[in-house]
Amino acid sequence: MGSQGRRTLSALASALVVAGIGAGGAQAAPTWLQPVPLSSPPGPQNFFQLGAGTPDVAFDGGGNAYGTWQRTTEGGPTIVQLTTRAPGAGFAPPVDMGATLQSGIGLTDGPQIEVDVAGNAALAFATDDGRIVLSRRAPGGGFPAPLEISTGTGNNSVDIAMSGNGHLIVAWKNGVDNILVRTATPGGELGAAADFGPDNGSPSFALTPQLAINGEGAAVVTWVEDDAAPNSVVRARVRPPGGAFGAEQLLSAAGADASSPDVAIDGQGRATAVWQRVEGADVLVQSKQSNPAGQFPAAADPVSNVGIDATLPQVVVDAENTAVAVWNNGNTVAGASRQSNASFGDPQPISAPGANTGLPPRLAVDAGGNVVAVWAPSGANSTIQAARRPKGGSFGAVEPLPRPDTVNLPWGPAIALDNEGNALALWGGETEGDFWTVYANAYDVAPPTLSAVSVPSAGTAGQPVGMAAAATDRWSPVSYAWSFGDGGSAGGGAVSHAFGAPGAFNVTVTATDGVGNATSATRPISISPAAVPPKKRVTSKVRVTWGVNGKRIFLLRLQARNVPRGGKAELRCKGKKCPFKRKSSKKRRNTNITLFSEVKASKVAGKKARRFRAGQRLELRITAPEHIGKVVRYRLKKGKIPSGKTLCLPPGAKTPRRRC
Repeated sequence: MGSQGRRTLSALASALVVAGIGAGGAQAAPTWLQPVPLSSPPGPQNFFQLGAGTPDVAFDGGGNAYGTWQRTTEGGPTIVQLTTRAPGAGFAPPVDMGATLQSGIGLTDGPQIEVDVAGNAALAFATDDGRIVLSRRAPGGGFPAPLEISTGTGNNSVDIAMSGNGHLIVAWKNGVDNILVRTATPGGELGAAADFGPDNGSPSFALTPQLAINGEGAAVVTWVEDDAAPNSVVRARVRPPGGAFGAEQLLSAAGADASSPDVAIDGQGRATAVWQRVEGADVLVQSKQSNPAGQFPAAADPVSNVGIDATLPQVVVDAENTAVAVWNNGNTVAGASRQSNASFGDPQPISAPGANTGLPPRLAVDAGGNVVAVWAPSGANSTIQAARRPKGGSFGAVEPLPRPDTVNLPWGPAIALDNEGNALALWGGETEGDFWTVYANAYDVAPPTLSAVSVPSAGTAGQPVGMAAAATDRWSPVSYAWSFGDGGSAGGGAVSHAFGAPGAFNVTVTATDGVGNATSATRPISISPAAVPPKKRVTSKVRVTWGVNGKRIFLLRLQARNVPRGGKAELRCKGKKCPFKRKSSKKRRNTNITLFSEVKASKVAGKKARRFRAGQRLELRITAPEHIGKVVRYRLKKGKIPSGKTLCLPPGAKTPRRRC
């Protein structure tokens, strides 16, 4: 697994924060997504090489993912393949990077990928004839053909580490069983190889180098030296920033076999190493942590408990030098944590019994100090399992990673975390016919990032206001929900809303990813009253003819002339014994509305609707949309022709007024 996510956390990486735009995030239950097959084509199973397996994975600061693994075909060579994935996109088709050594059951010689925050990447592996090669890629470019960085054949067990700002270290075992180490400053070329050969004068050989480097260039290398004493021991050498590697330091005590080291380093140069050592009838996990000057203490810190074999430990540290270790504890996976300058606490069981496959569980830590562990339980029809430890907490419940129904033996997972806390696990899985494929499962924990929210600061009541938002999520599709603050809502990235009344409102848009993680942003908007259109008056003239006979007043004709489009004429009668209450019409003929057509005086007496009495009142209303209406009131008196009084009626008003 790549060292940036697993063994080292630079000060630059730890300073990264996820920026929103005045947004608040809400998390659903983190979810492992469905697996995606990566390797192509699959390969047959081999005891020492798992067809398509031994993966490694890393992230850069922008959430771009990088994955590598080995692939074999029937009768063909073992090939290193490489894929990348941009946030929100799919995995690119795998690229063949060259022939490589077959991996020893997933324990050694797998390809190693490292990426810094800016996207500088390094891929290292041993070729099929035992040459160590390295491909270094600048941000945004492609991976060039790997170049040899070793001398001669017979090299293997390569490991690399890269800090968040690009310091690089590469180590391997050469053909005469020494450890060789080369380093590079950010953007620089690799320096000459330093030889970490056995120096005790006895026949011995070095194995399995493990490295870590921080953003200042402080580095640590651990390895196993198999002595003729006859015990194997774990040794280390430390380099200060800008300096050379110091003398060898013995980490495990002599007198009993020690092996399987792992190491991590924090931003101040404090290294934490773990390993397994035989103690009587048990195998225990032990640890040492150095001071910032790179000096390890004489005594080791016990990590696992006596009475059960503890093997293949892994360790990560966060920016505060808090260390988390996991290991195979008998037939389970266990873990423990340690504050800086303290001892490891009591081991915590992480998995259920039966999780030990003989391979190490894997760890990754993010910039916030959250840790994820993954492992492959033993047995057919099993599935890769994971557990998450929040900063300062304990490992939570075991979460099985989804897998295809056709996979009956998952194997060798690798894990990395991005700067949002999302995880990516790569693993090999056997299907029917002994074919192996590399799969990827993402752990979607972060809500979408709202990259733009556009809400105008002002609007007008009744007029549509356009609004838009843009959000991205690294692992699942994004949907949008809007709340306009007036009870209205809408969905979509671009919406329009008309506020029904003036006032101050808070518009909230919520972006939700495919597993329910959500981010919201709120913007204020001030809505002004709707502009009042210029008031037009109804200027219709009234043609009316009356007849009078004692107390009786007769209406011979009533017509409103030049009524505006959409207008209405209405005659209302008030008083005792009115022949009607209201008579109205909207029927315009040549712009005129006739309520009572002309009739001869000799015939009007027989028409009840036209006969009125003294003391009654008539009111003619002529109205039209967006107009001030015209009202003419008639007060009926005995023996007199009525005369009208003109009033006005504003739009929406019920009572006529003298002035409008």
